[in-house]
Amino acid sequence: MSIMSNDNASYYKGHLGYPSIALLLYLNILEKKDDIIEKFYNIKWKDINVANNNDFDKTVLEINNYLS
Repeated sequence: MSIMSNDNASYYKGHLGYPSIALLLYLNILEKKDDIIEKFYNIKWKDINVANNNDFDKTVLEINNYLS
């Protein structure tokens, strides 16, 4: 199986982006953990990326701070 995605994380950083992760969850390839998924549900990804000038590392740091 292979996945292709053109989201920013996948395209520019070579990371597995959330569209691909969502597909793997949908196909039951990744185990769904509702308590973890719920934490990510209301994150405004685009707003955070824009506020951080699309700096991936800053965005990850902000998300990590939000989740902890």
